[in-house]
Amino acid sequence: MMIRRISGHLRVQNWTAITIEFVLLVVGVFLGIQVANWNEERLDRIEAGRVLERLDQEFRMHLDRTDRSLERHRDSLAATARVINGIRNARLAEDTLGADLDLVTGFSTPPGPSTTFQELVSSGRLGLLRGTELRAALLGYNDYVSLVRSHYDVFTGPLIDARSRMLHTRTLLVTGEPSATITDAWATGSVDQARLLADPEIMVALQSAYGTQDNIHAVLRANRERIVEILGLMAAEKGGDGGR
Repeated sequence: MMIRRISGHLRVQNWTAITIEFVLLVVGVFLGIQVANWNEERLDRIEAGRVLERLDQEFRMHLDRTDRSLERHRDSLAATARVINGIRNARLAEDTLGADLDLVTGFSTPPGPSTTFQELVSSGRLGLLRGTELRAALLGYNDYVSLVRSHYDVFTGPLIDARSRMLHTRTLLVTGEPSATITDAWATGSVDQARLLADPEIMVALQSAYGTQDNIHAVLRANRERIVEILGLMAAEKGGDGGR
């Protein structure tokens, strides 16, 4: 309609009307583009909020899982130390020995990479996260846990070997029923203390297990520090400090 009016003014050479109509046309196009941009930015802010909420939930779950794993490996370290010192002193703690042997070779699998962050990268929507520091931390976290998981058999190999070695000294608790929890599996019914004290290879296996438990604990602790850092950066992003 406006183009038709401009054409009419051109025919009669009404330059004032042409100028006004042209300005109105340009302003209308500009406002239309701005409204579209504002709407797109609003939708991006809404989507960014949803992404941050998903990341927050995901990393709080990772933090909880990591804290439980750290507690388990602390218990395993303490149990392994009791058995090692008991053999060295030829004085085993009979009241905790069965439970300690169960804990010696236990391990937890660390959390995997952030699936929410992977989806952002694969979809090309990484720009929804404004903070460059947050993006870098998430990328570093995914690289770190992927590397740890790819080498986890190296970490857990000594524990599996120790379990096989110490099985010669243990009589498993056999009920014929499935264990209620993972920690109930491989439960010790009784221990051959004489063989435990006499076999030097068992001490080698125990010391290897102790070093492995300590190493896994250090990996989990480093992973926890990354998770806490990411949660803090996400809180800053939600508060409007994008870290640009």
